[in-house]
Amino acid sequence: MDEIDIPEYDPNVGSSEEWKELNRLYGEHRAYAIRDELKAMKGEKVGVYIQPPSIEDEVDNVLDMKIRQEKVEKEVEIRSGYIKQFGTDSYDEDAVIRFPKRFTTGKEVKSYTYAAIKKAGMWYTTGPSGHMYSWDELVRWLVSGPEPTRMHEIAELTAIRY
Repeated sequence: MDEIDIPEYDPNVGSSEEWKELNRLYGEHRAYAIRDELKAMKGEKVGVYIQPPSIEDEVDNVLDMKIRQEKVEKEVEIRSGYIKQFGTDSYDEDAVIRFPKRFTTGKEVKSYTYAAIKKAGMWYTTGPSGHMYSWDELVRWLVSGPEPTRMHEIAELTAIRY
């Protein structure tokens, strides 16, 4: 078998004539594979060795997961406190309430004003999606998002009947 001149990997791919020829004939990815096959035929080491994570890396990963879990648990505790402040639904049938709801848009928090009316024990909200909620579902929606709505922000509106 004739000796084959194998171009070495060059970070500036295409700088050697041999590499350019392999790329031209086979495409860049196939050229890498051919180079590795030829090296293997000559008994040279090919491929990439991936080192397993060290014990220190594993410990860091476990600590990171524990910190994230503690943050989630703290957030759940905070949100549960907000939910408790609303208590049970004490509003009369046909009650109308107005409240702010905040959303994240990109990097800023935007506040929108919504209204909801109570009919047949369910709450119907205004807005583009106009959902029907039980009291518990409405409260969970109010406290979700970047800045929860608080009970003192809800205003009951009085409907005038003619």
